[in-house]
Amino acid sequence: MSFAQQKQRQYSQLSTTLHKLCRELELTRNLMDQTSIQLNAMGKFAALHAAQMMAVETVEVYVEGHGHLPGAMKASDRESDKASTDPKSKSSAEN
Repeated sequence: MSFAQQKQRQYSQLSTTLHKLCRELELTRNLMDQTSIQLNAMGKFAALHAAQMMAVETVEVYVEGHGHLPGAMKASDRESDKASTDPKSKSSAEN
């Protein structure tokens, strides 16, 4: 094998190796992009979950202090409110 043939063979091997390296770098870049997207999604889900836990804790503290859920009325308050707004109970109380 002559020197020119050896040189040509080595350049051919170098070209093949560089082509494989380029393909692997492209694959690595794609995987890094996917990983970045997944990490961003994980961060958003973690923040959402933390917000849900804080909301649950806030509601639990409210219920402990007030005895009912926010926006809801106690049963005793509902009965007295219903009696004060019910026209039948007003007319029977007047008679």
